[in-house]
Amino acid sequence: MQQQFIDAITKINQVSIDTTKELIELNTRAFEKFSQKQVELVTEAIEVGQKQIKTASEIKNVQDISAFISTQTADVKAYGEKIQASVQDSMNMLSESSEELNAWMKKGMDAATEVTTVKPAPAKAKKAA
Repeated sequence: MQQQFIDAITKINQVSIDTTKELIELNTRAFEKFSQKQVELVTEAIEVGQKQIKTASEIKNVQDISAFISTQTADVKAYGEKIQASVQDSMNMLSESSEELNAWMKKGMDAATEVTTVKPAPAKAKKAA
């Protein structure tokens, strides 16, 4: 009986360690995806800002102001579209992460149920009198 108890505790500990490792992997993948998306947006914002500064520095006369405003409007519109696409991508990534987490939870619950299910001890053979 003691060996069964020790084996059960050992199995519970191993399942806990394995599921924790899997959760860390899930979280790491999600963090990496979202971080990459943020880097892309910040990089784009910096590039748009640099382009605006360069274009503004090239203004020499009144006609250049009109061209600057047109360029600025087009750049802001393009950046807005990239933000919208990024939001959609982020929503898709959230959905994927949610599905992965749900699968992880189901697997963990199945493992926990298996480990904690009490199995009857083998019957001892009766000695003949």
